[in-house]
Amino acid sequence: MRRTLSLTLTFVLLGALSSTALGVDPAITAPAAGPLASNPVTFTWQPNDESPYYYLLRVGTTPAGKDVFDSGLLYSNTTSLEVGVTSGSLYATLYSYLPGRGWVNDSVTYTGPTQAGPEIHDPVDGAALTDTSVLFQWRSNGTPLSYWFLRVGSYQGGSDYHDSGLMYSSTLSRQVDGLPTDGSKVYARLYWYAGSWKSADFCYDGTTMPSSLWGEMIWDQDVWGP
Repeated sequence: MRRTLSLTLTFVLLGALSSTALGVDPAITAPAAGPLASNPVTFTWQPNDESPYYYLLRVGTTPAGKDVFDSGLLYSNTTSLEVGVTSGSLYATLYSYLPGRGWVNDSVTYTGPTQAGPEIHDPVDGAALTDTSVLFQWRSNGTPLSYWFLRVGSYQGGSDYHDSGLMYSSTLSRQVDGLPTDGSKVYARLYWYAGSWKSADFCYDGTTMPSSLWGEMIWDQDVWGP
């Protein structure tokens, strides 16, 4: 009786160990390894045969790196994230915390899409402005960054019309007033901080306002006050 019990327990234990050994760990399921066609990218994963407590997703320019993205701790019900990526070689690593095993990981290698850098998209570069007050709007085009800075002037890099000061990455527009009325060039320089300061230049034709209309505007201001 004792021998039979011993054999039964051994069988059960071996079966449990075999099941664990043959189980499939959590893994990134999309996108597939290789070139990425768009930006941002939605990374998707699944638990497979395991029941993770937590996940971590990191994307970097080096193996196991996180200089592009670091999700922080994610609960097990999160199985996808949208991530803005960079061009060049990229490494995505999914970390899963499994009961009885701790952290395991799955890594996939990609090539980031060739992409435009941050830009002012409205008004478009080279446009003719139609007013002395213009809302400048910009976008990162997927570039991870921390801060913005906008300067608008009568010469390239100048700020005699506007100097925004430091703006957080969530700020994507700025109203600029007092632009010229004689059709002269207006230059905008957009700065962004992504480990170091970088910039892009844009040029516009200032609005042309008839002198008679400008005179009426001055008269109205004199009558009604500022």
